Amino acid sequence: MRMMMRMMMRMRMTMRMLMMMMRMRMTMRIILLLMLGVKVAGRCRAGFEGSTKVWYLLALMMKVGFCVTLCARLEQLTNLRLLIICVPLWTLLTGALIQLGYNILPQSSD
Repeated sequence: MRMMMRMMMRMRMTMRMLMMMMRMRMTMRIILLLMLGVKVAGRCRAGFEGSTKVWYLLALMMKVGFCVTLCARLEQLTNLRLLIICVPLWTLLTGALIQLGYNILPQSSD
């Protein structure tokens, strides 16, 4: 009987530790999302033009979308194909390359 009680106590302690770890992970995710929001809000200040603001907001949404779908796949919450998961990342990288080319290459004013 004592042995059974000890096992139950160990299981409860293990469950408490797991729950505490899950809360910490969720807190870290929320903090990271808040940091991303502050970073994008800083870039969308009044000095930037409208299209740049839209690009930064879309980039943030694509980054968060990729992270959420990847985490869901790794936690086995969904059964999405890796091709579908990487679409926001590829779109983000393509947009970043286009923006880089637009900023590096000189614009001709004929």
